[in-house]
Amino acid sequence: MRLGAHAETFLERLALRLNLGPKPLADTQAAFQLARIIMAASRAGLFEALQYGGHTAQEIAASRGTDPRATSKVLDALLAHGYLRYRNGQYELNRLSRK
Repeated sequence: MRLGAHAETFLERLALRLNLGPKPLADTQAAFQLARIIMAASRAGLFEALQYGGHTAQEIAASRGTDPRATSKVLDALLAHGYLRYRNGQYELNRLSRK
């Protein structure tokens, strides 16, 4: 797995191939953002809240005393990066985050 700028369209592939964009900036920004997401989730105790089963974002926010909208965004970011699973309307730890 590699973090960073990845082309999704023909034009993006062409721009990366021709070195037209600031790829190093995108690469470092992606790694920095992921690190901050994981740190925020750890600091708020989101992983611990999911330790014994799945919960909705609202349930997690209520149990951890965090803002529901911010909690939902952090959980969605963790889901997008492969740190959580979403099933039946609830977030759950996956094998990676359970470890």
